[in-house]
Amino acid sequence: METDRVDLVLNDQRRAFSDRYNNEILAESRMYIEISSRNTLGRLEMIDVAEVTYSHHLAHA
Repeated sequence: METDRVDLVLNDQRRAFSDRYNNEILAESRMYIEISSRNTLGRLEMIDVAEVTYSHHLAHA
């Protein structure tokens, strides 16, 4: 509440939660991604989210 009224926002939390609001996690789910067969990560049997993030930063550096 910022202006003496109730504000409700539903989102997919692409950023860290704001301390200015009361944040409630309503649901959690698994994440799935598609990786091109031309990408070296596509050859791995398993992959960690950190590897995808690192690879993304290298591709856009």
